[in-house]
Amino acid sequence: MNGLLQDLRYAVRQLRKSPGFTLFAGAALALGIAATTAVFSVMDAVLLRPLNYRDPSRLVMIWQDDSNFGFPRNNPTPFAYMQWKERNHAFEDMAGLAHDSLNLTGHGAPEYLQADTVTPNFFSVLGVNPMRGRIFSSDDGHPGSPLTVVLSYGLWVRRFGADPKIVGQDLLLSGAKYTVVGIMPRGFRFLDPQIDAWVPSQWTSQFIDSEKTSHFLTMVGRLRGEISLAQAQTEMAALGKQLAATEPWDASAVLVPLHEQISGDVRPVILVLLGAVTFLLLIACANVANLSLARGSARAREIALRIALGADRRRLLRQLLTESLLLSCLAGAIGLLLAFWGTRFLVLLIPSGTSAAPQVDTQLLAFTFSVSILTGVLFGVAPALRTSRSAVLGHLKEGGAQSGIGAGGHGLRRILVIAEVALTLVLLTGAALMLRSFEKLYEQDPGFQADHVLTVQTHLPRPKYNDFARRTQFYREVTQRIETLPGVAAAGYVTDLPLAAFGDGSLVTVENRPADPKHMLIANIRVITPDYFRAIGMKLLNGRLLAQDDGPEAAKSAVVNETMARTYWPGMDPVGHRFKREGSDSNSPWWTVVGVVGDMRQGGMDVPIRPEAYFPFQQADFFWPDSLAVRTAGDPLSIVNEVRQQISQVDKDQPIANVQTMSDVVDSSIAQPRMNTLLLGGFAGIALSLAALGIYAVLSFAVTQRTREIGVRIALGARFGDVLGMVLASGARLFVAGAGIGLVAAVSLSRLISHLLFEISPGDLVSYVSVIIVFAVIAFLACYIPARRAAKVDPMVALRYE
Repeated sequence: MNGLLQDLRYAVRQLRKSPGFTLFAGAALALGIAATTAVFSVMDAVLLRPLNYRDPSRLVMIWQDDSNFGFPRNNPTPFAYMQWKERNHAFEDMAGLAHDSLNLTGHGAPEYLQADTVTPNFFSVLGVNPMRGRIFSSDDGHPGSPLTVVLSYGLWVRRFGADPKIVGQDLLLSGAKYTVVGIMPRGFRFLDPQIDAWVPSQWTSQFIDSEKTSHFLTMVGRLRGEISLAQAQTEMAALGKQLAATEPWDASAVLVPLHEQISGDVRPVILVLLGAVTFLLLIACANVANLSLARGSARAREIALRIALGADRRRLLRQLLTESLLLSCLAGAIGLLLAFWGTRFLVLLIPSGTSAAPQVDTQLLAFTFSVSILTGVLFGVAPALRTSRSAVLGHLKEGGAQSGIGAGGHGLRRILVIAEVALTLVLLTGAALMLRSFEKLYEQDPGFQADHVLTVQTHLPRPKYNDFARRTQFYREVTQRIETLPGVAAAGYVTDLPLAAFGDGSLVTVENRPADPKHMLIANIRVITPDYFRAIGMKLLNGRLLAQDDGPEAAKSAVVNETMARTYWPGMDPVGHRFKREGSDSNSPWWTVVGVVGDMRQGGMDVPIRPEAYFPFQQADFFWPDSLAVRTAGDPLSIVNEVRQQISQVDKDQPIANVQTMSDVVDSSIAQPRMNTLLLGGFAGIALSLAALGIYAVLSFAVTQRTREIGVRIALGARFGDVLGMVLASGARLFVAGAGIGLVAAVSLSRLISHLLFEISPGDLVSYVSVIIVFAVIAFLACYIPARRAAKVDPMVALRYE
């Protein structure tokens, strides 16, 4: 113990004697450890930490396989849910939910609530219990039973002041009386973090039979203890074939573990970032190891003298390693603080379906400590071995002067610089590919004009607006009132805003086109008011737009997008042609195409555009428009209060929700790719700086070591350009060797991020050439400074140099 304390005190003295080395090395290591710790904290929250449900590894998402329709993971229908639930043997139980909305009135101002209509067994399948009250029972799901509701913790605190007496009281939700039976604990969520309340489904047999083609359910099941996922998938596939024999609309189920479902989109991103910060940490270690080698060369005479006086080499090695470990542990402590701050920028990577969040716990502390120790060993072992094994007699005779290229471990330093260059080039290539991909994404035309557009949502309560005529009257009055406001150019309703959702999909039958069971025609459906196209700024390509004249008594008209026109009527003008929703044998009416509009991005800027049809709100009673778009001459947010007042004058109990501009919607759709690019670009930038400093340090130290040799060369007639070229050539050899290795590695590893790229291949030549040019310029600058200093050496001073 005394020996360890002596080593620590000696290490502290040595680090204090070299403040420049200590500060630079500590900063480099702290940045590497901070980045690694921050990314690990997110990975721990998303990928490693179990979900907050009972035995979450047994929970499985259940999707309907409708690959023939272009939906390999489609939402199941209520009919499929009932068939699977009753006839399977692999699951303990299955539950379903459908996203809905409720308007809360009678307790202050009207408020829009996001709600899930769930089967009564939903909470029991997940294995969660309420904080207060109870969860739903099977009786709550019987048709005609008293309506009940379970509140989220957030709504309970926000709206009711955490009053425990709210359990058992009645609330007026969308015009109907619901009894509060329970309150869920803080942090509970399932897929959607914005849910305010849950209500039980009360399906009748007639409803289930009538919804054989309505895909709106989200299903989750709990596997039996002895059943594996593969066994369950096999059974569900066999069950799907049995059902398809009698019900052509049924299909096989696709099973996905719940944890994979929640983390699926961000898992590749986190793994790529983890690889990036690992490279960054290795670059930092190589840089500090290089500085340690140079510092060890400067201390060579001291070490040689101690060995000559009888010091044990193993004790010297332990002392030198103690310095490295002390430095890395101090850097680890600073890195942990930086990581805690940095995780605030990484929370966007955490999927909304989980309540997990990065936190400082024993696991994170253990990880940071382990990384710090490993870092100390990585950058400390080679210099310590090199220094402790140095030749005693040679260093004592030299008196500290060295002139050979191989003196002081110069060969090892070159290897470390080559490794830095290679690793940095891999990071820079990944960042360049991501930047090029984001540039392509950013330049995509969304198909509408997003500037000066306000969007709000008004979810109409079904009991109050179940009458179609009353619904259309609400839309008509609201849009007419808002269009009279000063500065408003147009206002229109739509079922789903662009980029926010694909819209409701429907089977489509085109007149005089034979149906192909293997390639069914599916189109997105949007119901709109006439001025929606003008409010959103869409382009008319052919025919006309929908108008107020497209009323209940007029011929049924529809507008299609360019993709639908090109796909369903190839080589023809679709205007005047007819199509219908659902199959050819259905009783659905025929709709005549009256116009073609430009394609609009639907589910995201990077998602392929699907065929889409727009129906007039006065003729289409199958979907309810709930999103209002208002085009203004000035700042769209400046009229929010006026819009709210106009809606309130039409219906005083109708709240508005999700107030945002269309520009915000566009920005949100590219927020994740933007963050991925910034993070990888930031790590690559730090790596580039460290690599440049590494090249500079090696050449600068080489110039110092070879000062006497350079002086002799100049004295014998070497010119400024000769010496400059000699040092630059030495640096160029390091860069070319590292860049060659890095280029081969980048070509191989860039395939790992191919799924994150948009319209850019992993072998994009522009990215590779740009990276090499930028890196070469930075490397040249790092080489030029010590080369210029070498070329200006005074021969008389150099010949006296030791």
